[in-house]
Amino acid sequence: MITTAEHVIAVRSRTELEAREAGNLSALAARSADSVRPQGPEVDPPPSFRTHFQRDWNRVMHSEAFRKLEYKTQVFPFGEGLDVTRTRLTHTLEVSQIAGAICVALGLNDDLARAIALAHDLGHPPFGHSGEDVLREFAGFNHNAHGLRIVTELEHRYPFRGLNLTTVVLEGMEKHDADFASLDRYQWFPGKSPTLESQVASAADVIAYRSHDVEDALTSGTLTKDDFRAAGLGLWDELEARVEPYPEDIRTAQTTRLLIDLFVSDMLRESQRRLTSEHVLDFRGVRSCSQPLVWFSEDFDRRQNQLGDFLGQSFYRHYKIMRMTDKGKRVIRALIGEYQDNPNLLPPDVQKRYEAEGKLAIADYIAGMTDRYAVREYSRLFDPDVRV
Repeated sequence: MITTAEHVIAVRSRTELEAREAGNLSALAARSADSVRPQGPEVDPPPSFRTHFQRDWNRVMHSEAFRKLEYKTQVFPFGEGLDVTRTRLTHTLEVSQIAGAICVALGLNDDLARAIALAHDLGHPPFGHSGEDVLREFAGFNHNAHGLRIVTELEHRYPFRGLNLTTVVLEGMEKHDADFASLDRYQWFPGKSPTLESQVASAADVIAYRSHDVEDALTSGTLTKDDFRAAGLGLWDELEARVEPYPEDIRTAQTTRLLIDLFVSDMLRESQRRLTSEHVLDFRGVRSCSQPLVWFSEDFDRRQNQLGDFLGQSFYRHYKIMRMTDKGKRVIRALIGEYQDNPNLLPPDVQKRYEAEGKLAIADYIAGMTDRYAVREYSRLFDPDVRV
């Protein structure tokens, strides 16, 4: 028998990839063949070798907003932490990896979960949640709503507004940490529960920031292992017992690995239990279920929340972190005041938006800055020794 490269390496068309989805994915999964783009057909035809969900996460990764995440605060403002502590970008990539792995294990559409995960933090302003607090006071800013505006209006790379992502990706962004008691209030698929892929992305976000914040707190020296021991956290005690056989110099990294494993293992078991108890058999059943199907068991959720409370009080509110974030708040407040007093200092396109939309235009402009750009803009406006 003679084989040729032509037969060994066959380029799979989008239709063939969609057929593989139909044959390989669980009946609970979303299918890219069923996806719709809100702005309808585009000038360029869909790619012949990528599914629609693959195209979505590709578009997110090529966006300006995604690249800016490298210089935006996760916990440490840019330039204040170590080179190995997380930025908003590395956090986002880790959420995508965890979400994709969970979807593969559950037979769900990992391309959809990755698209939602990669887009879920696009709307964060400089200096993270502290920056958002200032913008919320100023203009009712919400990073989730701003992220949706980025992908539907503000990003400008194509001959249409935004990225024209499929509607289930937009839904996954909007229903991040969905309020299941108020599903009717959402714009995308109102009254319907989010896809399992969307629920996985939300859970993966918690898994990523809980696990990696532990590592960053220890690596940066902000907290010590004695601090965790003194907190009386059952989850920490379990982790310490499991990492004891490892050499001391890799125990922190192994703590992170094992914590992620504990999270994911519990979530997979609990999600399987919920799907069985709710008799959810297909995608339609997922959409009509009025409670979360992907989450952690009651006992594990209690323990991970205890860990979160400890991090909230001891890490996020550590005096060193508070000094950094307070500095960021002062920068944003100063920018807001100067732009309001002197709108002619804004770029021409933002000036036009300000005339039409008022505060929202300034909030969107500042939210689009990175930490370092906001600091440089502050210096340009207020430091006489810095050249404009």
